[in-house]
Amino acid sequence: MRAAIYARKSTDDNDRHADNKSVTRQIDRAHAYAKAKGWTVDEAHVFVDDGVSGAEYTRRPGLVRLLTAVERRPRPFDVLVASEQSRIGRDMVRNSKAIDEIRSAGVRIFYYLNDSEEKFDTPEQRLMSTLSGFAAEMERAKNAERTRDALTRKAEKGHSAGGRCYGYDLVPVYGANAQGERVREYTDFKINEEQAEIVRGIFRAYADGNGYGAIAKALNGDPEYAERLARYFKRRTPAAPQHGAQGTGSWCPTAVRAMLYRTRYIGKLQYGEYRNVRSAGRAGKCVKQDKFIIVERPDLAIVPADLWERVQARLKATRAAYVRANEGKAVGRPETGRASKFLLSGLARCGCKTRGRPCGGNIVVTGGQRQKHWYYVCSYHQNRGAQVCANDVRERMAVMDELVLGKIESVILTPDALEYVIEQGVRKFKARRRERPEGLPKLEAEIRRLTRELERLTQAIALGRAPQTVLDAIAERERRIEALRREAAGYRRFSELTELDLRRTQRRARERMRQFKDLIRSSDVPKARDALRLLLRDREGQFAPLTFDPVERAGRRTFAVRGVINAAPVLYNDGTEERT
Repeated sequence: MRAAIYARKSTDDNDRHADNKSVTRQIDRAHAYAKAKGWTVDEAHVFVDDGVSGAEYTRRPGLVRLLTAVERRPRPFDVLVASEQSRIGRDMVRNSKAIDEIRSAGVRIFYYLNDSEEKFDTPEQRLMSTLSGFAAEMERAKNAERTRDALTRKAEKGHSAGGRCYGYDLVPVYGANAQGERVREYTDFKINEEQAEIVRGIFRAYADGNGYGAIAKALNGDPEYAERLARYFKRRTPAAPQHGAQGTGSWCPTAVRAMLYRTRYIGKLQYGEYRNVRSAGRAGKCVKQDKFIIVERPDLAIVPADLWERVQARLKATRAAYVRANEGKAVGRPETGRASKFLLSGLARCGCKTRGRPCGGNIVVTGGQRQKHWYYVCSYHQNRGAQVCANDVRERMAVMDELVLGKIESVILTPDALEYVIEQGVRKFKARRRERPEGLPKLEAEIRRLTRELERLTQAIALGRAPQTVLDAIAERERRIEALRREAAGYRRFSELTELDLRRTQRRARERMRQFKDLIRSSDVPKARDALRLLLRDREGQFAPLTFDPVERAGRRTFAVRGVINAAPVLYNDGTEERT
């Protein structure tokens, strides 16, 4: 049989079993387990989440890829191997949902720690699985409580409660235990004088009227800001604060802004001002707390009090002017919500190679009221300077929008492409029907089973026994029934496909293609963006942004566009056919 592997390790996971303290060890053990069972493992089907909380379900790339893979047809693997159930997650409701999706797709789940299979077919088996998830969730909650209690005690004493802060080094402080042995008692802060000079330079630059972007570009060594680099930073271009694997290592305006608000620079340590809470399958949503810890540490002050007051006065005046100028509304956000009002903003990335690697910065819009036209530019070049991204191309928004839409219409939304996608859809369906001749009866049986479960859950509501878990279970079963009904409808529709049926399908597809053309050309930009996002998908069905490469044409610099377009979403709800 074909096997897949899933491994997860959380940065705050105090798991008792040594196997779970490293994803590498989990993968090695899973490989050995599969080999002992006589299963084969394709490395493309090893899904990993390293440093991700077990309470996180929506922003876990490995799990998302796994759940996407099990829905593909033909199914890419038959079994899934993990160390134990808590690796899938530590939320009993969402864990049951994820396990149900995997098992419903026909994939069996095995745990190598106790050589057991996750059975999820009968009510008794589902109950036991849920109880295991309950135990994992309780363990996670207790770990969080113990960790927060320990960090609170450290913070109340003015010691480090975790995390780095630019301008300071973390220094271990040692003492002696009852046996006279040297032991580490806590971690304290120590001013890093070299970084402290940079912090004071940032405060002086802002107090003198420079903006966040100008300061960031000066720190990044942009030649246009050389005078400011010399005045405030003695011509030094220090590395930016970076405490993880991600990022460019360059200064950005948001980092500069955050530093200007940081009270630690005047000797006031804050802890617990924001707290992560669970929300909609996310492990951490920061919520501001009414009460939090503030400890005075004047020995850690970096910024003089008068300079701090000047900066805070300017920040306050800027906020007040912003509200008056915009009547309290956010700039760059249309009234329809968070969607951009520009067609390609956020849907494309910069392809420039600076310092030997792709930039990857978002393509954003500049210009507008102060200029005659809107322009697409690289956000890294715009906000961080030429040393971070050398791509200084500014191309008119109207030109690039027409280039992308015209190419989509000429390559994808054409009669030839339409016929090709219809043909591929029919071929895939017939292949699926050959692989699973019992498909329709099995789907109908599953629909009946879920409908019975839904009726029982609805009765629980009528009897007044409807906690949130029941409501979640109802919503999940309704979603599954709807998906199965769509698949069953496909089986019925193609079961006896005739030439007449094919022509009817083609007519409907042509009409849908015409509607899609109208949609991407719509004056309602959020709807047009949604349509484009539907097309910009890779083979796994994940969003794949366009790439804007700087090129020279006819003596002027402009952008060339690269990207993968999936035509199938225009006509079908499943399957992809790619064209570049």
